[in-house]
Amino acid sequence: MPIVDANYRVIYADFGSQGHNNDAGIFNSSDFRAELNAKRLNLPLPSSLPASDTVSPYFWIGDGIFPLIPNLMKPIPGHELSRDERHYNYR
Repeated sequence: MPIVDANYRVIYADFGSQGHNNDAGIFNSSDFRAELNAKRLNLPLPSSLPASDTVSPYFWIGDGIFPLIPNLMKPIPGHELSRDERHYNYR
């Protein structure tokens, strides 16, 4: 399971999982998750978005099976979503 930055550069990869595991299972058992939970990753501090004064934290994007944790964004579940929720999921 690779983790890439905004420029599609691989910044972390976990190669120790079996083929039948899904991404969320690999993530949950990865050294990356353990280091994330222990706050030992030396992540960048939140910073301003380009051409804006809005400060945003760094985050990861996962599919619906990933756990809901800080800095990990995933789709909003359900079928009867608002326009804004559908837009968020599309993005």
